[in-house]
Amino acid sequence: MSALAAAVGLRRLGLGARPGELAALGPTPAAALRAQLDGPDSAPPRPGAAERLRQYAQSRADQRAAGAAKNTVPREIYEEEVLARTLQRLRSPQPFRERWVAFWSNVFTVSVSNRRVLPLAGAFEHEVVRPRVVAPFRALLRAAVRHPAMILYLDNQRSVGPRSALGRRPGERGLNENLAREVLELHTLGVDGGYTQADVRALACLLTGWSVEERPSPVADGFVYRPEAHEPGLQQLLGHELSGRGGGLAAGEAALDLLAAHPSTARHLSRRLARHFLDPEPSDALVAELAAAFVRSDGDLGVMATVILDRPEAWSPGADRVSAPEDWLIAAGRALELDRALTGDPRVQKAVLRGLRQLGQAPWAAPSPAGWAEEGAAWAGAEGLLRRVELTEVLVGRAAPIEIDPLSRAREVLGPRLSPCAAEAIASAPDPATAWALLLLAPALVRR
Repeated sequence: MSALAAAVGLRRLGLGARPGELAALGPTPAAALRAQLDGPDSAPPRPGAAERLRQYAQSRADQRAAGAAKNTVPREIYEEEVLARTLQRLRSPQPFRERWVAFWSNVFTVSVSNRRVLPLAGAFEHEVVRPRVVAPFRALLRAAVRHPAMILYLDNQRSVGPRSALGRRPGERGLNENLAREVLELHTLGVDGGYTQADVRALACLLTGWSVEERPSPVADGFVYRPEAHEPGLQQLLGHELSGRGGGLAAGEAALDLLAAHPSTARHLSRRLARHFLDPEPSDALVAELAAAFVRSDGDLGVMATVILDRPEAWSPGADRVSAPEDWLIAAGRALELDRALTGDPRVQKAVLRGLRQLGQAPWAAPSPAGWAEEGAAWAGAEGLLRRVELTEVLVGRAAPIEIDPLSRAREVLGPRLSPCAAEAIASAPDPATAWALLLLAPALVRR
């Protein structure tokens, strides 16, 4: 494989190179990236949902006891998790693994736009996505749907079967279809996947009782099944009869397994994978090939990663597009070795979080369950690019390693993707700060 292809693939499939990373890829970059999924995750352990729910419950008790007007603990937990995730992505020796995690986290979006998710968004990524990057898709789907962050985000804890023990009581809340609708439209079949409103209602009934223990015991994971809220009887989902008899929890799991194995799910997820990793406008033939691999492997995510890495589109110049703000910041930060300043300077930490908010992509804050928009036109507006320039000035001023030549660093992390025009601009910059800014804003870093 050519040096240019390796540089293209490392940016498109990874996070942007750290110093030395491009040279270390070796003669078989696809195999090197695939190996990142097989080894242990380099991310350190983080608190899970149960611990975060306990912290939140205790903070509410403390707030009431003190008569405080505002509880700051959820926001503090969120900012702690943002810092941990940012540092992990800046430092990680497994950039393809990190992008794979980021992709599936966006498929299964949970957003702090619902404030109850503030203390749980980080735990969702740690507990649901990271351990299942090479698992069967059905395992990822089950874990995502039953996690407290997803249940609270889409209000499934409020969903009560009309004929359940709770539903027959006067004044009780009724069926909530939010989770069921997003599972069908976003997580599995896709909007054109052949389901109807009757299927939405059937799945919502099958998921009644899936709830959250907001005052969990020390051994709980935050999830609780409440049989008194579960809708009894048979449900017709995509022409299949599913029953809650013998346990509504099992019926919900059977429904998710049915959806995970559906051909429409294979097509929908394959199109999303193709758009993100291979081509912003994938051909029907490419999507069909990926979907066939999904079906053959029973949705094995490790197999799907291998298929993507083996596609020539992954390594071909010309299909790049303006990257999303967080992706650009991580690529720029890896080139800059921003993690050094981020760990020791609270001002840099605040600048990064504030900058991402101003750029319109604060972590775990997507505006809807559909997640963040793909790279390209959604992020290419003049105001957004101006915000990147402003954040670059801050980062360079606080974190640029002045002892290192910016042009040498540009050649090291961008390789053949560094254009002669960009190299000349960096070399002729009037001062090191300007040279570093030109590197961080170079098309080869801004585009993926």
